[in-house]
Amino acid sequence: MFERFVRAGVLSLGLSLGLSVAFQPSLARADDEVTIAESDLDEAKRIVQSKQEELRNLLVSGAKDEELHKKLNETLDYESFAQRVFGRCASLCEGRTDHWSKIEEDSVKKAEIHELVKKYIRKHYLKKLKKAAKNGKYDVKILRAVALSGGTIRVNTELTFGNDSREAPLRISYLLWRGKIIDILTEGVPISKSWHKRVDKEMQAGGYDAVVKWLKDASK
Repeated sequence: MFERFVRAGVLSLGLSLGLSVAFQPSLARADDEVTIAESDLDEAKRIVQSKQEELRNLLVSGAKDEELHKKLNETLDYESFAQRVFGRCASLCEGRTDHWSKIEEDSVKKAEIHELVKKYIRKHYLKKLKKAAKNGKYDVKILRAVALSGGTIRVNTELTFGNDSREAPLRISYLLWRGKIIDILTEGVPISKSWHKRVDKEMQAGGYDAVVKWLKDASK
């Protein structure tokens, strides 16, 4: 599942969102969408496109890892992402078991998970990003932004390559909360959902230590 996520999202993690949207969502509809001001959605789309292009340019120019790591730190809310992986989330999280409650009072364990999730993303994602960037620049098109219950905004994008490229357009969605990315969706499925399945499996098999071992092994 992770490989499918990477294949579909190899160029997608390029948004260091400075967006701060304050709103009161209306009653959620069946599809989990709520209504907010159109101007807030437009601003979200504008920032997403701008920051995606910033990372794209860094990758194509051969930026060092330190610079790329800094950009990712600005882009991702690792704490919220880790919580979603452990089953604690407010939107697009149906069917998950809340394993976060088992460690939320332990600051040492929480810090360890945050760092491991960060390393996991850096290793697997940047490796694919660099490989993809060797093919040159790509264009970013914002398709739509929608507000969801739980105070999040989903921004749908399409990445297209040059006319001489055989690569088909990629459609990736981002889940934003308080101006940062807390999840990425490919084929409509949050990647945290697939990672949660592995956390759930390891928790049942060996508890917290088993999850840590999996993350450490995967991040080597």
